[in-house]
Amino acid sequence: MSEPYSLYARLTFAPGAFDAFLAAAPAQPSAFDDWQAWFDQHRLAGDGRVPAGLLADVEAGRVADIVEAWQRDPALGMPPIDYDATTGVCRIAMLSASENVEALLRMLTPLRGAAAWHRAEADDFIVVLDFLWGGEQLGAYVALRDGRSHLGTTVPPAHHAEAIDFLEHALAAFEQGA
Repeated sequence: MSEPYSLYARLTFAPGAFDAFLAAAPAQPSAFDDWQAWFDQHRLAGDGRVPAGLLADVEAGRVADIVEAWQRDPALGMPPIDYDATTGVCRIAMLSASENVEALLRMLTPLRGAAAWHRAEADDFIVVLDFLWGGEQLGAYVALRDGRSHLGTTVPPAHHAEAIDFLEHALAAFEQGA
């Protein structure tokens, strides 16, 4: 059995944009053209191509529905979302997101869609790493800037440190049953 990656996201919203993001229909996988490069990093079985069906549009209600489903799933080890209305900063942690690249794509897609709602000047990001198993293996890194999201191959040290710190706090709270 593979060990699941952990996921951390920091998203910064202008006043009112967080609620609008949650009320919106989630982004679709086909909205992003850089999945293949990410798949190439993971050396998948078969021909290594992103399956067309994986990028097909999916039926989805609102981003809030997806986030609520994540929070109801105890297997994800997801504490409540940390949203500060004063600063507009939203932090999301999933201690046990998945080891499956296809499942991760489904988790990353609605979060990548936040780029359309976040503050363009913010240095926001999403990182997927093997936190519970050492924190050095990268599953995914997404930078959100100027209304767009971009998959990357390396995590800036400050982003890595922030993710580890927040995941450590999330793990401590999870272990205490908070």
